[in-house]
Amino acid sequence: MLSSLSKEEFELRLKNLTRSGEPVFMGTPLAMLAMNGSMKPFYGEVTSDKFRFTKNATFLPTPFIVVGNFKEYQNITEVEYSIKPIWFGYLWIRILPVLALIFVNILFIKESIANMYVVLPINLFLLLMFLPILITNQIKINMERRFVKSLEIQ
Repeated sequence: MLSSLSKEEFELRLKNLTRSGEPVFMGTPLAMLAMNGSMKPFYGEVTSDKFRFTKNATFLPTPFIVVGNFKEYQNITEVEYSIKPIWFGYLWIRILPVLALIFVNILFIKESIANMYVVLPINLFLLLMFLPILITNQIKINMERRFVKSLEIQ
């Protein structure tokens, strides 16, 4: 893909949009420990010809990382990138809700609190934990759109 920006402009703009740090950390549930106050949209590393970043989000981490490189090509910048899953964060979003649902229901059965008026509302609440599974793909698409739009990639 090509960006209408020069290599220097591309690198500078990407650095201005990216808070420096380890992107794999920010794509996992451990991101809640970071509490960074940065308003920059991306979190990761940018060098003179490579980049790695994820969305800069503390409470709803994005389990995807954008990895790529860029080089000058006839006064424009050629950009190659791919979006890869951060496996710990990706699995956490999918496995935690299932384990929580199973664990709570085992507790209800073991403690004989199988009253429908208690079990049903708690199970419905636990189903909200599956919401990140549904919105993860949309977050990934929005992150890529922002990247492409901010850096004028065509």
